[in-house]
Amino acid sequence: MPKIIFNTNHNNTTKVLSADVTSEIVNNPSLTNFESDINLLFKNTNEWFRANLLFLNYGKTQFMQFLTTNGSLNEINIEYNNKLTLNTCNLKFLGIIIDNTLSWKKITQK
Repeated sequence: MPKIIFNTNHNNTTKVLSADVTSEIVNNPSLTNFESDINLLFKNTNEWFRANLLFLNYGKTQFMQFLTTNGSLNEINIEYNNKLTLNTCNLKFLGIIIDNTLSWKKITQK
């Protein structure tokens, strides 16, 4: 399956496109800047989808904060058209279960 990875013009952002999956990786040590960066990126992505006659399935849209094993989640609100995006601790990405501490527990427990 072809995969495209590229850096956008937006600071600290990498976009991964593969078949019908779009992933955007945002890195910013400032929580305030991170939240504004990700909301702007989400808005721009939605506008690109609409301009290309595509749509974002809000029912499948999630985001994840990666943490150290003793870290704690920050309260982040990602919103578009008055819809909040779900924060998840693990997700399936191209058939692999990834958790927010990047451990292999979910995979090895199968």
